[in-house]
Amino acid sequence: MKIKKISAALVTAAAMAVSLLSFGASAEPETVEDYGIAVLGKQVTSENADDIFGDGSVTYDPEENALTFNSDIEYSGGNYLLDNDKDGLTIRTSKAVTLKTDWAGFFIKNNTTIETNGKLTIECPSNTMPIFLYNDHERVVLTVKDSELDLKGYAGMFGYGDMWDFGSHSALKIINSDITIDASDGQFGIVDFDEGIELECCEITSPEGAVNKDGNIYESDGTTIAQKVTFTSGAHTEGSTVIENEVAPDCENEGSRDEVVYCTVCGAELSRETVTVDALEHDWGEWETVTEPTEDEEGLRRRVCANDADHVEEEVIPKLDPEPEPETSEPEPETSEPETSEPETSEPETSEPETSEPETSEPDISEPESEAPAPAPSNQGSNPATGAAAGLSVIAIASAAAVALKKRR
Repeated sequence: MKIKKISAALVTAAAMAVSLLSFGASAEPETVEDYGIAVLGKQVTSENADDIFGDGSVTYDPEENALTFNSDIEYSGGNYLLDNDKDGLTIRTSKAVTLKTDWAGFFIKNNTTIETNGKLTIECPSNTMPIFLYNDHERVVLTVKDSELDLKGYAGMFGYGDMWDFGSHSALKIINSDITIDASDGQFGIVDFDEGIELECCEITSPEGAVNKDGNIYESDGTTIAQKVTFTSGAHTEGSTVIENEVAPDCENEGSRDEVVYCTVCGAELSRETVTVDALEHDWGEWETVTEPTEDEEGLRRRVCANDADHVEEEVIPKLDPEPEPETSEPEPETSEPETSEPETSEPETSEPETSEPETSEPDISEPESEAPAPAPSNQGSNPATGAAAGLSVIAIASAAAVALKKRR
């Protein structure tokens, strides 16, 4: 047991030693990355990139490789406004910005693009340049795209190509941009881009009749380098309409889409129109019975929209009427009211005694039967009904006597 305890203690101590070594290794400071960019003489690094001067005036995004000027700067420290050796850097402005310096502006040593949001103004003394390119051994391309620039100084843009035999090669590409260059206090507007100046969706509007050749912008004579140069955007080539942001209509809601036209050369958006599409309305199918109704419970029927199967309409089917029971009829007691009749009054019939001619026959030798004398009419009473009855009785007796007499004869 004692040996086991010592072994456990050794294991614990070893584990603590390893953890201490690991902690010491992780505590080493992270390496600071220098991005090859200097602003006003200050290097841009991974430590200060998100706010280079601590006042929000200049920021750098390493993921987009974009340097953004956010406010005006007036500098007199004897350094370049920007010294860039970072390949593929994009220089931006978040708004209209003015940069003033007592020395040079942007010193471009590697491929760079300028894209502004608002006018970028760079003002330099008459003996320095707002933008110039230089690289001992490689070709450097400056692209100005969808931007507005106002440049003042000795030379607005200086390529430092083969004019000075420095062994550097440079090219300038201007795309859909408005640029004003004023080097009237200096010497050249745009000069020495030995690999050429390419224009897309913009044109030189000043000087009139300007000549673009040999990496320089000349006056109309083709020999004098212009000191003032103006480029104007807008010479676009329209492409076909492109549909964007399309929202399909449904049965109840309108749809929409953006119809956009871009320039086929520079890709600039030339027009955008939002079109509304009418709702489809429901296209109901036939009703289908889900539950048959009974006498005790309602039924249910359903139909589905052909445009969207999720659109369902249901309707209750009323209960069935109960079947009629067989009829059982009991005799109803007859109720009759006593008839009331008025006494009939009839006039007495009067009949005349039959008269017949005597038949000739042999005489009857039998003795005549004795006939009862007819009762005399009674004059008692004054009721007419009884009188009439008595009269009828007399007539009847008389008739019977006459018949009997005839038979005897």
